[in-house]
Amino acid sequence: MATNRVQTQYQQNQVRLRPQAAPVDTFVRPARNDQISKALDSVTGNVQRVEEKKERKLDMIQASKKQAAQNSFGTGFKALMEQEQFARMTHEEVLETPEYQKLFLGSLDQVDDEDLKGVLANSMRQSSKASSTASSAIYQRQDLRDAGVVFGSSTTDLHINQASSTYSLTEGREFGPDGLSKEQLYQETVDGFPSYAADMEAILKDKYGFSNTDLQNFWLKEQERRGEEFTDTFIGDYLIKAGNGGPDYRNKVLGLIEKAKTNASIANSADVTDYLIDVNATAAAGGLTTADELELKRREEKGDISGPQRISILNAHTTAITAREAGVRKSGAMASAVAYKIAG
Repeated sequence: MATNRVQTQYQQNQVRLRPQAAPVDTFVRPARNDQISKALDSVTGNVQRVEEKKERKLDMIQASKKQAAQNSFGTGFKALMEQEQFARMTHEEVLETPEYQKLFLGSLDQVDDEDLKGVLANSMRQSSKASSTASSAIYQRQDLRDAGVVFGSSTTDLHINQASSTYSLTEGREFGPDGLSKEQLYQETVDGFPSYAADMEAILKDKYGFSNTDLQNFWLKEQERRGEEFTDTFIGDYLIKAGNGGPDYRNKVLGLIEKAKTNASIANSADVTDYLIDVNATAAAGGLTTADELELKRREEKGDISGPQRISILNAHTTAITAREAGVRKSGAMASAVAYKIAG
């Protein structure tokens, strides 16, 4: 028997899409007091700004310490490198010295911040390396240039003095062993000097690293040195003839040439004075030889002594001989007289 279904709100097999009691859909923030919120925000911001200010101040202090340490290291390292023994060292050699290590560690101790210490250490190493490397290179170049100067000076002396030794062979004679007079030998050396100088400059450039300025200074100092020691003007004459340098350089050369000539005049005057003293003493003793008389004549022609001086010296010699002969005759007469008296 069929039964009547009870009619409900939902038919069989229907799914309920919405529960009977629904939860609250949105959260509603409680109302807040805007004045209190603003006050809290202000306090928080002030605290943050104070902390940031403190951090900046600490950073500035540490940065100042680093800079002071850097400056202290720079001053100390400069003083260290002013000493030649350190200036000649390579950077690796400098690092091993107790003086450098003391300076390096002492500078690091001035900084507290570990990060800044690392930056400072790297900066000090870099600056010291650049400075010591440059200084070492300068001394190496100076040593090489000094060696070149010694080589150039000794070789120049050898070249010129070979001609000078030939001059000595012409003393007292009109011509040298090659049939050349002293003046001709001198001129031959002067004429050949540019070729020698060119060869010397090539060696100084290639082997000793001389620049053109180094060469100009070398020749100037060589003329000055030889002007003092040998009173000659070989180098100065060459420089003027070659046209080296500008007006100032040529004026310096001309000044050195005049100085050498003055030295030569003084030396010659002293030599002549010594010669006159010696020859007068010899003449007063009646000891002049034929060679001495020829030397007197040569010096008169050269201009070292005057004609009256030569005649005076010869007269003194003649007078001494006459007096000596008269003394001999007198002694002989007295001896004869004594012998006659004794004989009765």
